[in-house]
Amino acid sequence: MPLTDVATVTAVDLYAADGGKLLLDWASGRRTPTQMLDSFDAEWRSRYAADSQFEVVSDDEGRAMIVER
Repeated sequence: MPLTDVATVTAVDLYAADGGKLLLDWASGRRTPTQMLDSFDAEWRSRYAADSQFEVVSDDEGRAMIVER
């Protein structure tokens, strides 16, 4: 699950990149998601930008699929 609406980076991405301390700071309320991502990667807004051309929706059987907006 993304940490913010404007980027695709997730908590798992941070953890895999040795960002466990940042995640603990966020979970304890000492940092906002934006502050945490700024510390993780100053270029996160462009590097992990969400693609507004597509979205994930569920079909009639509940399966997730990617569709154009």
